Amino acid sequence: MQKYYTYAYLREDGTPYYIGKGSGNRLYSYNRSINRPKDKSRIIILKDGMSEEDSFRHEIYMIHVLGKKINGGLLHNKTDGGEGVSGYVMSDETRKKQSIAAKNRVNLPHNKKYFTEDEKREAKRKRQREYQRKIRGERKEYMKEWRANNQDKIKKYKEENKENLKDLWKRHREQNKEKRNEYSKWYYHNVVKPLKEVS
Repeated sequence: MQKYYTYAYLREDGTPYYIGKGSGNRLYSYNRSINRPKDKSRIIILKDGMSEEDSFRHEIYMIHVLGKKINGGLLHNKTDGGEGVSGYVMSDETRKKQSIAAKNRVNLPHNKKYFTEDEKREAKRKRQREYQRKIRGERKEYMKEWRANNQDKIKKYKEENKENLKDLWKRHREQNKEKRNEYSKWYYHNVVKPLKEVS
């Protein structure tokens, strides 16, 4: 009995960009729907020793979990998997599972097909804000930990560069004097003065 497997093509950073199913040397063969990595170390078998139907199920499952690029996921797969073999007849149970999965995918946050343009833009902005908060939080935690572990180095640096730091602060104030004056004028005319007039 012929055994089947599922495989993945990986990007240089190790993330998958294509999931497929096959047998024999299929994972290294020419694929007209996607560019195969030249580096064979970026072609991996996910699960092998399966029947054809089980390999279809696993392919569908992996594509569903990782998501297609057009829907905000990782993969460049054009379909949800589970097709492409002549003579294959899907069981009623598998069809039912696929139907349920397809209906559930409609409400997935990354499935942009079912959102308006405004909702897509808002979702994109939300992801960007979450990412920025995450980066700022990680940077803050890193600097906090670094300072705690390098108190002696910081103290030594300040002592050795005391005069230089004073000069740096002085130059900074001189260079930004004009900007500070402009801001002070703006603040007075747009904040302080209107408040005085109201009171």
